[in-house]
Amino acid sequence: MILQRRAAVLAQSYSCVIKDCQNLFRLMFASFCVLFLVLEIKFFYI
Repeated sequence: MILQRRAAVLAQSYSCVIKDCQNLFRLMFASFCVLFLVLEIKFFYI
């Protein structure tokens, strides 16, 4: 019974970690897109 509860808690925390990783990846992707856009604009106007 205790082991089952522990497994449930572990699974919940693991899913939270996965969600955090997805958010981090999204954030990195968004910042990369913004950086690319800025560089493109700079090269276009220079």
